[in-house]
Formats: sequence, structure tokens, C-alpha cells
Amino acid sequence: MTEVQSYMEKVNIKTSALKQLVKESTKTKTEIKALTRELRKQLVKESTKTKTEIKALTRELSNLVGTLSKKVDALKACQLALSAKSMDNLVGTLSKKVDALKACQLALSAKSMEHEKQAAMERAPRDGPQKTKECSSRGVQADEQEILRETGEREKNLAKEVLRALQGDGGWEAL
Repeated sequence: MTEVQSYMEKVNIKTSALKQLVKESTKTKTEIKALTRELRKQLVKESTKTKTEIKALTRELSNLVGTLSKKVDALKACQLALSAKSMDNLVGTLSKKVDALKACQLALSAKSMEHEKQAAMERAPRDGPQKTKECSSRGVQADEQEILRETGEREKNLAKEVLRALQGDGGWEAL
């Protein structure tokens, strides 16, 4: 019997060890389930927190985009204002140059007419005293018309030269 008892003791020890293992594994399973539940809760909390943070960041980003858009619009308005100011300055400068050209043209025209009248007066005495007053006045009128025609052609040529100078490389300075 001792052999049977010894065998039974060994079986009892092994059974008790197995029972202990089952007990431990059950405890481990329960702990695993509890830990899993806890992890899920934390994940839900974290995901909710993350969602809230994402929403807040999205709002903040949207606000920044709106602010940036307003600043871009303001910059465009400034650019348009500066462009308009530059155009006004350019038009003003061109207007002054045109006025100066007109003044030059008038001065040249007046000089040319004076020169032509002087030349006509110098030619008149050469015709001699034989002409009557009527013929003399007709001659002067004809000379004046010829002078005006020649002066008009010179003014046109001068205007063409001035335009060529303005359109060329020298621009206004070429004058």
C-alpha cells in the first residue's frame, strides 16, 4: 500500500498543482479582461480628447485662413492703390511733357513765322517801286500764304521729328 499511497500523494500533488494553475489562469484571465476594459476606457477618453483637440485646431486653422485671406485682400487693395498712384504720376508726367512739347511747337511756329515775315519784307523792296499799292498788297498776301503753307509743313516735319525722338531710345532726353 505504500506504493499506492505514494502514487496517490503524487497524483494529489499534481492535482493540487493543476488546481493552482487553473486558479492562476482564471485570475490572469480576469485581470486581462479588467485591463482590457480599462485600456478601452482610456482609449475612448484619449480619442475623445484627440477629437476635441482636432476640432479646436481645425477652428484655429480656419480662423488663421480667414485672417490670412483678409490680409491678402488688403495687400491687393494696397497694390491697386499704388498702381493707380503710379499711373496718376505717369499721366501727370506725360501731361507735363505734352504741354512742354506744345509750348516748344508754338515757340518754333512763332519763330518760323517771324523769320518768314522778315524774309518776305526783305524780298519786297527788291521788287521795286514800280508796283502799285494794290499789286504790292496782293504780293504780300500771296507771300504770307506761301509762308503759312511752308510753316505748316515745317511744323509737321518738326512734330514728326519730336515723335521719333520720343519713341526712340533717347525718349524725352533726346530732345
